[in-house]
Amino acid sequence: VTLLDVACGAGRFAAAAAQKGWTVTGYDTAPTAIEVARTVFGKLETFAQAGIDQLATGNLTPAMTAARFDVVTCFEFLEHVPEPVEVIRTLRSLVQPNGIIFFTVPNWGSRAVRTSTLPQWIPPVHLQFFTRRSLIKVLRTALAPGTVITTGYVPPRKGLFPLSQFTSNQPDGLWAMAQLREQ
Repeated sequence: VTLLDVACGAGRFAAAAAQKGWTVTGYDTAPTAIEVARTVFGKLETFAQAGIDQLATGNLTPAMTAARFDVVTCFEFLEHVPEPVEVIRTLRSLVQPNGIIFFTVPNWGSRAVRTSTLPQWIPPVHLQFFTRRSLIKVLRTALAPGTVITTGYVPPRKGLFPLSQFTSNQPDGLWAMAQLREQ
């Protein structure tokens, strides 16, 4: 199975997938994250830097556009881009027929997310906020008819924010999986 991990950070998920036998490529916008990923997991993975603008506009390098993956993961990234529909369409172009795209985003339905004043959780860092309903709408807009979209809440282990498990009626995170139909 081939996997593209978009916004891979330091590569923990990519490395875990590689240890399970997957062929993994990780992209991140931060050169420092890619450097750490290569240092820590370089023997297991292929890591490269790609800017948000490259992913958002589809202005990808020839090596990026030539590759097609069985699965594309995108953890905690869509909320950072101005045009999530365009990002999703770009990611769709990198998926094999009948492949899967998997996303996670903060859940605007969570009181802890909605009321946060942490600098890393408000604009200009987070540009988009999603509820389950709005995430489905964005995915349906960006993906072909017939795509099967499944969503759910990221189960809380320890909330993203202190005490969120006691103050929120919904978990802090959402996930969505899009099963693409052969085209």
